[in-house]
Amino acid sequence: MYPRQRQNPDQVIVTKISGSKSGSLSFMVSLDSKLHRHSSVNGKNQIIKEGSCPGKRIPPKLNENDNPKGIQFFAILDLQISDVGTINVLDDNKLKIEGSDWAVMLLVASSSFDGPFTKPSDSKKDPTLESLSTFNLIKNLSYADLYSRHGIFGTQHLNINLQMNYWPSLPCNLHGCQEPLFDYILSLSVNGSKIAKIYGQKHLLIEVRLFGLYGKWVEQGFVLIYGSIILMLWTK
Repeated sequence: MYPRQRQNPDQVIVTKISGSKSGSLSFMVSLDSKLHRHSSVNGKNQIIKEGSCPGKRIPPKLNENDNPKGIQFFAILDLQISDVGTINVLDDNKLKIEGSDWAVMLLVASSSFDGPFTKPSDSKKDPTLESLSTFNLIKNLSYADLYSRHGIFGTQHLNINLQMNYWPSLPCNLHGCQEPLFDYILSLSVNGSKIAKIYGQKHLLIEVRLFGLYGKWVEQGFVLIYGSIILMLWTK
């Protein structure tokens, strides 16, 4: 088994993958994009990627040199592994991990996007500088430190805003990524059972449209639980 844990405080995506047996974790990681980009390995455990978006749609007959400057982007992927295992560089742009107990990946990224009213060519934002500054703030923090800084932000809803985050989990073979959703639905059932008793059995398959954090229900009208949620629970 290879449990995954993810979080994104401090403007960094942190992913930890662990093997159920010592030395059982092996995989390859790289940074790629459909856009114009260049990636390379920095040192023995880090991948750097930089690139740009086209400034406008390029018709087939238009020369690439005529294209104005688009949004620039920059990303850093830093890899840490247990004392057991090795990291090897492949093709100067990939890292291969073999025989490790666990691996922690830190992904920091930024772009020169400066709002909808600023042309990409007029942007003063430096994605390279922003990414490096962010990474320098968290590079010495342990996974436990980063995990403790993780928090819950905003109000959660069982509408499309929440569902769409879990749609890729099964097609991408990331079944474990669905567990937080199942845990959240289970937490709602505690107070939800009380609501069902108040409004009758016909409302068993409902959820409150607006509810607070930590499974607290707010009586603000009802909607049906969406089909994709039911399908996820069924396939579980």
